[in-house]
Amino acid sequence: MKYNPLGKTGLSVSRLSFGASALGGVYGAVDEAEGIRAVHAALDLGINLFDVAPAYGGTVAETVLGRALKGVARQSYYLSTKVGKYTQAGNYGCDTLDYSAARIRASLDESARRLGTDYFDIIHLHDIEYQGRRHTEWALDEGLQTLLDLKREGRIGNVSFGIYPMDLWHKILMTLPVDAGLVHNHYNLSDRRLLELLPLAHTKGIGLINGSPFGSGLFSGREAPSWHPAVESERQLFRAAAKLCEQRGVPISKLALQFSSQNPAIPTTLFSSAKSESVRRNVKWHREPIDSELLAAVETGVCDLACGWRADRHDSTLRRLMSRVANAVRRRFLGDGVHDSGCQLRVMRREVVAALYPMELMQSFVPALATAAGFRVGERRVRHHARTTGESKYGFRRLWWRPAVAMIGLRWRMWTGRRP
Repeated sequence: MKYNPLGKTGLSVSRLSFGASALGGVYGAVDEAEGIRAVHAALDLGINLFDVAPAYGGTVAETVLGRALKGVARQSYYLSTKVGKYTQAGNYGCDTLDYSAARIRASLDESARRLGTDYFDIIHLHDIEYQGRRHTEWALDEGLQTLLDLKREGRIGNVSFGIYPMDLWHKILMTLPVDAGLVHNHYNLSDRRLLELLPLAHTKGIGLINGSPFGSGLFSGREAPSWHPAVESERQLFRAAAKLCEQRGVPISKLALQFSSQNPAIPTTLFSSAKSESVRRNVKWHREPIDSELLAAVETGVCDLACGWRADRHDSTLRRLMSRVANAVRRRFLGDGVHDSGCQLRVMRREVVAALYPMELMQSFVPALATAAGFRVGERRVRHHARTTGESKYGFRRLWWRPAVAMIGLRWRMWTGRRP
């Protein structure tokens, strides 16, 4: 196992880290003894960062993790938990948010008892965007100040957040005194936006943890849990991607884990499992090189479905044009070995036009004309959890201006006599 510095926290973390949400039954029933063996397998394989929260299974995850770590030398691993969000046992999704100083301190004491420790290397303020962001400012004010006080007192080592919305991440990284951040579902097969945060985090010495390489169950090879916010149309796309991987003899979970965990710019990627066999398998997959051709095929195939690029179109000319756009998107995914915005299709007009019309003139003319005509990039917002932010999750961006730009290109080529 290789290790990376986590920003300026002073922690040297393993490239893979262990998330204990699965120990709380978030993804299905758990055998406690097997869950403990999973933790021991992670330790044996060199994983040294363990993350948990009282909200996972209504404190069940913390309890099981504490039993697994009993007797293990505390200096051999780093431990993080979360405060502010609390869930009833057996009633996932029924959350209480409380970012008061008194509740955070009490929560930390309770977690310490369950986990058998008096010190936490990282504490995350948990899901401050939930319940329509009614409690976000409370968390950013009293909640954050309480964690800073606990750090000065020596109770915790580093202050962090564990949230989803990108706008909040930009605000936190730019303006708040944090040491780390647990960014989930923003660097996997369906989302690359974590890359937007890396330059700022690197400049300020903030260590980012990449959470949910399997997209909270979307890329696990099984049906995503019922609480997952992806709607049926998204789930069909991910099933199609999984089927394509199966045809190549590779589980989509392997491709997802490799993609998320092998970017050298990301210090660590946190996965969750309650089975020792899965832990060993994930570490084995992480060490193997990714199949870049399969990755390109999956991303292109899913994007084709998401954007309606169908092979049965009757207009062969338009189909060839769309194929060129697809190639431009693929190059953006894999160009220079760096993955960009991926299947969210954050494709700038200039790049699409450059693929369709190589002339320098057209690279500026068509985007300007399209903008003047009112064509722009549209984004379909995916229905989200009622209790979370309005920001779309796991969604694909739909280029609904695409046919108009293609038509402009066809007219230009007819005018100049050039064939597509």
